[in-house]
Amino acid sequence: MDKELRKKLLAWFEKNGRHNYPWRQSTNLYYIFLSEIMLQQTQINRVASNYFPRFIKRFPSIVDLANASLDDVLALWSGLGYYNRAQNLHKSAQIIVSQKAFPTTFEALKKLPGVGKYTASAILAFGLNYPIVVIDSNIKRLYFRLFATTSMQNVQQKAQKLLDKCYPKKYNLALMDIGATICLPKNPTCLLCPLQHFCKGKDNIPAFTQTKSQKKEEKELFFSIFLKKNQIALIKSKEKLYNNLLVLPPSKEKRNYLASFTHSYTKYKLNVHLYEGIEEDQSFIWYDLKNIENAPIASLTKKALQALKLI
Repeated sequence: MDKELRKKLLAWFEKNGRHNYPWRQSTNLYYIFLSEIMLQQTQINRVASNYFPRFIKRFPSIVDLANASLDDVLALWSGLGYYNRAQNLHKSAQIIVSQKAFPTTFEALKKLPGVGKYTASAILAFGLNYPIVVIDSNIKRLYFRLFATTSMQNVQQKAQKLLDKCYPKKYNLALMDIGATICLPKNPTCLLCPLQHFCKGKDNIPAFTQTKSQKKEEKELFFSIFLKKNQIALIKSKEKLYNNLLVLPPSKEKRNYLASFTHSYTKYKLNVHLYEGIEEDQSFIWYDLKNIENAPIASLTKKALQALKLI
């Protein structure tokens, strides 16, 4: 049965897989590494259509990335969120270049900043066709239903046995694509699934579907706007979320209201309010609004400037 399942899976992938993503058309470990870091917590189409091509154009090799300044990397990452990924990516590039070789073992990859079990497995499978089980959220959901279990230990054991050791890259990508396009969290299209005849949980999908419903916590944020000769005052953030990014200075005195907007990420819904700045500070970094698109600013800051019609 396992052999037949793998055969149907690979046949489906050849015809229906998402082959057009640039990193899937390459064996360049840098491309695959970059894509996996970008795809953490981010929709695949945003990465494929915008951020990945821009990064490759600006930093065509891992040497170029390692030699770039962190500000340049953060500026190009602006709007993608989870900025610690960009900082870890930059650190990893410098480590890899200093070692004069890209790590090609699970243990070595796991030592890189920001690389966990999934990312290390994905780089090995997709970049080196290494026979290793890859489990992202889509594959995990598919396995839960396929094996009729919600035990990760059970999944790991069965997935290892089922793994196609001859074509691990295609096998893992096929599972990922089925999970992303057919075996959906809600309303899966089971009749289109090449694995429907092997799926033990197809008659009780809810029992093997783990869903997370989390209400976002609301927060109020207040920022000051200082403008001078077509320049805006920014400060370098020391907060974990926006560390090393340029952000608007906090508002100490809420006078001369300018605008408000909402911004959401992960656990929070932010209600952001902008006021005209009153007293300048020596920590200010004055940035020309004409070049603000090239600045290492967070999407929150960019949204504030848009609300004020400054960009």
